Amino acid sequence: MTATRRARAVLLGTVLTVAVCGFVYELVLIALGTYLFGNSVFQVSVVLASFVSAMGLGSLAAKPLLGRPVEAFVLVEAACRRSSCTPLSPGPTSSSPR
Repeated sequence: MTATRRARAVLLGTVLTVAVCGFVYELVLIALGTYLFGNSVFQVSVVLASFVSAMGLGSLAAKPLLGRPVEAFVLVEAACRRSSCTPLSPGPTSSSPR
């Protein structure tokens, strides 16, 4: 197996892993929305519409990145990780007074 084929296999495996994680995340959002708000048809519609529209916007934004797919994939995943790991508000600190 050449280095190019190995790199392609690793990239496709990583893309598959990310896609499965997105699908699981979508199912979790549907379940949480149904538990919290009760109307399952509305929640499924909202979650699916948001995921499909995000995929469409992502495909439009990816057009300039087609020349270097591996670097683009790493860049996009790093941006997603950075945006999801940034806390909205600081949590309690260990030095807070009691």
